[in-house]
Amino acid sequence: MSPDPISQAYLSSFVAAGNQNYYYGKYGSIARVWMVPLGGTWDGDLTNIIGIAAAFDRGDINPDAMLSLMYGSPGEHDGKLLELAYVATLERSFRIRHQTPVRALCHCAGRQQAHGSTSGIFYEINNYLQNVLGQN
Repeated sequence: MSPDPISQAYLSSFVAAGNQNYYYGKYGSIARVWMVPLGGTWDGDLTNIIGIAAAFDRGDINPDAMLSLMYGSPGEHDGKLLELAYVATLERSFRIRHQTPVRALCHCAGRQQAHGSTSGIFYEINNYLQNVLGQN
């Protein structure tokens, strides 16, 4: 299976922006290069919350990940999962950078509630690690 064009394009732009940001930071010439979605069918309207997903379309990666699980090697499957995670992380970070203050507060309150509860992710990870370490 070949790499997904969307994840490959995002990765290439990330490397190019990283090189430019290093140069700009070192020599202090101009402002940083910010990550912007590469296109898709999104019109660029930041108030179109649902439409932003089109710029980070993972529709072609999902079936490839399932096919690699059934017919590919473990390396192919891991590669597809990394592609999925990379594009999803780009979308989440873009959405968080451009959200309104009200959405930011709601997002923060939900995370604090979930992370602080006894059924939250950190509590569960701690229990899992203690169980694994206790099995030695």
